[in-house]
Amino acid sequence: MLKVGLQICLICLSTFASAQHGALDSKLHQAVPNYEITADNFIAALVQVSDQFQIPVGIQWINDANARMPIRLSLQNSTVEGIFKRLAASEPNYQVMVKNDVVHVFSKSVPADQNFLLLKVGLFELRDEVVGIGERKLRNTVRALTAPSSSKPIGIGGSLATSTNERAVSLKLDNAMVEDVLDSLVTASGKGIWIVTCLPDSALTPAGYRRTLSLWSSAPVPDEEQPVWNIFRWDEPLPLAGLQVR
Repeated sequence: MLKVGLQICLICLSTFASAQHGALDSKLHQAVPNYEITADNFIAALVQVSDQFQIPVGIQWINDANARMPIRLSLQNSTVEGIFKRLAASEPNYQVMVKNDVVHVFSKSVPADQNFLLLKVGLFELRDEVVGIGERKLRNTVRALTAPSSSKPIGIGGSLATSTNERAVSLKLDNAMVEDVLDSLVTASGKGIWIVTCLPDSALTPAGYRRTLSLWSSAPVPDEEQPVWNIFRWDEPLPLAGLQVR
């Protein structure tokens, strides 16, 4: 009886995953005869498309002068996926890839050995927690892998504000990369968007990873607090502080 129940459960999970993939695939191949994009910068343009078509996205971009320039594009006879690819092509060395039912837009200028998103985090599990708790748990895990070694313990504190409508998340990932966990957090929570903002220069953290910034602040992030990322809802305005000229 237990074996039969387990088989039914696995079949249900497989069916749900297939339905999710099918829904995203259908959205990405939706025909868009005419489309105009007007945005303050590259990241705002990507978020605009993600929001309008309700497409989960994961973005790793470099906050340089070119990416901060206003974007105005006109496309004819395209698809939603084609819009993402056209936007990526408007900046040097960007690529679009669909993975984990999320559209990834990323800079190929960040080498793999400097990219914390590719780190394996082992077992990651949440049980009926809001996405903010999941983020905090993931940050603690990642910082243990990337922060400079020190004999002095690093304390991590802070408060967490949530809405009463916040969706609780339960997930279990084994041997996943950081980007896989972020994908699961935004898809399971319904938030929709995660963003990693990298510094334009090649100066690395002591552990050898590309330094990152928060879109919520123009202040540099100390090495012991690296790396950082941001998660947003589709209908949430982008903060401006992290987009200031550096």
